[in-house]
Amino acid sequence: MVISAVVFGAMMLLVSADAFARYFISTSIGFQFEFTQNYLMVAGCMLGLSWSKSKGAFIHISAAGRFLSDRGRLILHSFNHFCAAGVFYYMTYLSSIDAYSAYMEADVIFGYIDWPVWASEVWVPVGLTVLATRFLYDGMALLLGRDVPGLVTSSELEEG
Repeated sequence: MVISAVVFGAMMLLVSADAFARYFISTSIGFQFEFTQNYLMVAGCMLGLSWSKSKGAFIHISAAGRFLSDRGRLILHSFNHFCAAGVFYYMTYLSSIDAYSAYMEADVIFGYIDWPVWASEVWVPVGLTVLATRFLYDGMALLLGRDVPGLVTSSELEEG
């Protein structure tokens, strides 16, 4: 998350500097838009996914949980976490193929500077790997009886 925060901070500084330059010295930082859009935004978002999951910041649907016992809800949540981990590991595999292909083919994004595509795409498998590992870790934690942030508890179900 620290890296993600630094990336978003750099993005804010770069966009602010570009706006300042355009309005006060009548020029702009030519590479700012492509760099921000294709590199900083992708890296910042992908690197923050796992941290968001660890804080319980994702949407949870608990409709079936109302009809299950605590043990049943624990098994259901654990199963869901393992399924999500599998899906995200598979997405990691597919996005890694794309990034590797872009690297091998020397793909570029044409603009003020010809940016290498792989350097933008590499953040997707990195972020997805960390997220999938978080889902796997949380699924194991549930099976071991540990709390996982963001899951609905029995008392919350009773409250409404």
